[in-house]
Amino acid sequence: MEYINPQELYAQIREELSSYFSTGAVDDLMFPKYTEYCLKRFCKTSLTKKSTAIRIENGKGELPNDFNSLRSVWTCQTTQTTMFSPRAVYKSYDTRLTPIKKCECPVELPCECNPCKPESEYQVTFKHNEELILKFKTKHLLTPGNVVTKDKCATDCLNFSPTCQEYFELDGCNIFTTIEDGVLYMEYYAQATDEDGDVMIPDNIYIQQYISAYIKFKLFEKLLNSTTDESFNQMNYKYQVAKQEKNEAYVMADTKLKKQTIAQTQASIDRSHRRFKRLKRHYR
Repeated sequence: MEYINPQELYAQIREELSSYFSTGAVDDLMFPKYTEYCLKRFCKTSLTKKSTAIRIENGKGELPNDFNSLRSVWTCQTTQTTMFSPRAVYKSYDTRLTPIKKCECPVELPCECNPCKPESEYQVTFKHNEELILKFKTKHLLTPGNVVTKDKCATDCLNFSPTCQEYFELDGCNIFTTIEDGVLYMEYYAQATDEDGDVMIPDNIYIQQYISAYIKFKLFEKLLNSTTDESFNQMNYKYQVAKQEKNEAYVMADTKLKKQTIAQTQASIDRSHRRFKRLKRHYR
């Protein structure tokens, strides 16, 4: 999903309600907060998915600043081992050895030992084995440690089906794990922001219409709360119209965002088929 800066949308609202802005009856200070509220109503459908690597030291790591909800967290461990190579190198050498014997003749008699000692030849074979260093990576889904951590996981979080006994907990801006030192790979949902930290909105006409309708509704609500009895009926009519347009825009935007593609529809049908197939075998 593409994201754009909402300043153009804010400028359009100010132009449509220029008479109220020119008199100072309303202002645009709360526009970013209203936009954030609108995006939160769509949950993760309006968020962007990101991934990062988190360095764990003493069982603790720091979450990204734009973290909203968890998609998945994996262990990234590299294991190293050595093994003998199946390929061996053989080398042969001819070695001549001269055996030396101790003279056993009595000291008082002349030595009768043969001065020409026999020489012996030996063929020595050397076998050389090489060692191979093997490195391989293992990835496992960690287990959520408590209920608070599960609440911070998205509905499609993969860690609800863990593949190892190691667990993690999310607390504030930190992640705690039973892994003392290592690296975690994390996929998470984040609110899209620009370089200045301002919120960006999806490039979707239905979401933009809802944000515009909601901001107008809040502006007329502010005007209604500050009107006198003489102009209350007129302002109340504008307020009710803005409220109705806001609700209709939300329903339209929410429907468009939740509309499934052909691939998603097929996957949903397959999941339902497998689920009912298990139930059929159970009650057979």
